[in-house]
Amino acid sequence: MSPPSFDKNQWYHLYVNEDKKQALMGTSLFNKGGTHGAVFFNTTNTATNVQRWQVYPVTVNDITVYIFRCKDGGPNGFMGTAYVETEATDGETRPQMLRGDIANENVYWSFGSWGDGTWFLTNAANTTDYHLNKKGNGLLAMSSNTTAPQNGQRWGFETIDKIDDEQYSSVNLVGIKTSISKPTTVYTTSFISLASAVPSASPTTSADSRTNSTSSGLSTGIKIAIGAVTGSVSLLLLIILGLYFYKKRTQRVQYSKTQEMPHDIYFQGDASTTRYEMHHDGSAKYEMPSSYVAEVPNHHPATELPAYTPEAQRRYPG
Repeated sequence: MSPPSFDKNQWYHLYVNEDKKQALMGTSLFNKGGTHGAVFFNTTNTATNVQRWQVYPVTVNDITVYIFRCKDGGPNGFMGTAYVETEATDGETRPQMLRGDIANENVYWSFGSWGDGTWFLTNAANTTDYHLNKKGNGLLAMSSNTTAPQNGQRWGFETIDKIDDEQYSSVNLVGIKTSISKPTTVYTTSFISLASAVPSASPTTSADSRTNSTSSGLSTGIKIAIGAVTGSVSLLLLIILGLYFYKKRTQRVQYSKTQEMPHDIYFQGDASTTRYEMHHDGSAKYEMPSSYVAEVPNHHPATELPAYTPEAQRRYPG
């Protein structure tokens, strides 16, 4: 049986078990800060945006997978899978609309044939052990009960209208960026596990933001960390230099404290060997002659005697 072929410029009506009165719905990203939306079944009204789906085939690491977008979710809303604790089905996993920057391999789907013109859907995050299944209450879950027949897993599709919107002409996800100019990939009848082939997505970055981050160098967080480390090292160096100069200052020569001399200290030198400034060995010595005596004549005018008169030499008995 021939594989399903999809026109990437078409909106599709998706249903199960050949019941076209029920349609798969995907809402806008109204939950969790604009990152999540709901997926469920309701009465068919293909005029509404929530029931208009684009099925976009892409190739990831040479493996063909399919992206599902609904008009109400916008070009950056993708049908993926998520763990839901309250889900009673084995695996506790439901489909949800996810914003592109938090999506990973859980938005990659593959088709398999039941052999009767209907198809089952498997998800890259859940492997071929689980099929996308419509439950009786209109909700969906990934089911491990894959034994035929499974009416809630027999998917069909029909076209509604042309998309003709440039926003839907490409797919931009972490790990892939595919435009409409790329050739349509070939359908595969059996799902190939993508666990080791599909790159995981970062919860907060898109492909464009990752590219910009790489081209601009270091991220802001790393720059802040480097700045903090640099500041810490500079502060440490200043502290070390301060301690070094403080230690050098305290090691300078200490001056002796002035002390008062004891009051009972007096000169005890030898007077015979002591030389004073005026009697040093190199000084000239002069002595008035004692043998020369002259009498002043009476007619000689009076003359002032010298201020110093040598003392007459005295003789002492031997």
